Amino acid sequence: MNKIISDSISAFEKFLTELKIDDKNNGNQTGLINFIFLVTGPTGRINLNTSLKSFERSFYFEKPSEDYLIIGLDEALKISENGETRFVATEKKINELKPNIISNWDSSKPLNIPLFVGAMKFLPERSEDNWTEFDDSTWFIPEVMFFRNNQKTFLIFNINFSSTIHIEKIKERIKMKLESLFDQTEKEVVQAKIKSISGNSPKDKKKWKGFITQALENILENNIDKIVLSRRIELTLSNEPNLDYLTQSLKTFYPRCSIFCYHHGKSNFFGASPERLALFSAGRMMIEVLAGSAPRGKDEIEDISIEKNDLLSEKNIREHNFVVEYIKNVLTPITVDIKIENQLTSKKLPNIQHISTSILATLKKDETLFSTLKELFPTPSVCGVPKENAIHLIKKLEEQKRGLYSGIIGWFNLLGEAEFDISLRSALQINHNLYAYAGSGIVQDSEPEDEFKETELKFRTILSLFNNENKN
Repeated sequence: MNKIISDSISAFEKFLTELKIDDKNNGNQTGLINFIFLVTGPTGRINLNTSLKSFERSFYFEKPSEDYLIIGLDEALKISENGETRFVATEKKINELKPNIISNWDSSKPLNIPLFVGAMKFLPERSEDNWTEFDDSTWFIPEVMFFRNNQKTFLIFNINFSSTIHIEKIKERIKMKLESLFDQTEKEVVQAKIKSISGNSPKDKKKWKGFITQALENILENNIDKIVLSRRIELTLSNEPNLDYLTQSLKTFYPRCSIFCYHHGKSNFFGASPERLALFSAGRMMIEVLAGSAPRGKDEIEDISIEKNDLLSEKNIREHNFVVEYIKNVLTPITVDIKIENQLTSKKLPNIQHISTSILATLKKDETLFSTLKELFPTPSVCGVPKENAIHLIKKLEEQKRGLYSGIIGWFNLLGEAEFDISLRSALQINHNLYAYAGSGIVQDSEPEDEFKETELKFRTILSLFNNENKN
């Protein structure tokens, strides 16, 4: 491990030295240095708990079934925005940065290497709730990034500089971050247990089912066709949870999901999202639609029966198709060659199954990542249709701020490559307190009791981490 650290830092020092940036010949030069180092040989165990918590801001994103991993430590540069203009303002700052990046990487090599990581809230809210440590939108370039994809591993160093580069100080900062990442010290892990839980009482259930009834009345009055309502439960834990334990458990039982943790200050937002919002590569985009849910069966026979009778019911297909049609309508003016693939297939997770459809399209030349996201998000899978009417009713009925729950989480670079997921099956942890979120889509013929049960099913992803429950 020491060899990986020393070899990468030596290569970085050589690159910095060759740049010859100093006060004499580059007195007005500012920008970002991006250095990408290909690691050869095994890297050993990653200490996620220590490394993520050691810095003010850090990020973890993994797709276990695809051998895909991003860990970003500390910020070299960030773009934070609040309010309705967050998409436009973010893109403006990205464009200002583009000419001022110096990199050792040949951009013609199509490896989809991340630059920015981060997240956006479901709605711009400037929340005074538990989400105060997260802005409506924050994308940051980590000073140190560990990246693994297609059986290749990279260490990426990003330095925000102005005129002079103090190489020795930079080397020390990088070394300290790498040592925290590869810390092999064995530490006892005390599994956190649930001491108390609120938001799940019969009174809470009755109130939430009342909100469902109000939503159904709005559907009956033709104000909306679909709305997604969420609820929150609050847990007090015996101790602060270990992030290695949480993420390893989620990886083990939900390998087909995106496992993530976004750390800032004292807050950790983590989860296992089953739904990819959009994947961008080489001018193409792929969207995964998940809408319509049902429990898993006790055995294969029951599971197939639930899929045929419950998951593919008229109500669930209607809920799903609202999302598909919305996305097709949004993409039509900004893309060409829209294709629907794997329509109405079942995506099976350990505790739940969803109706899934894939949508592929080619972006028109003038369209960008954030101009597309602005049109696309929030989709009816987390909001409803018509969008504005659904948002208005969500603000009226939901008692809690969603924050990053059902928002966007992922990465992008300046070549138009990106992956954005919808941050579902997730929770916010602050010290010994944890706030878990779940929602369900309401359409005509929805039954309040069934919708409540669906949220209970979705909560299991988080609750099982603290109760030693069988994840199945």
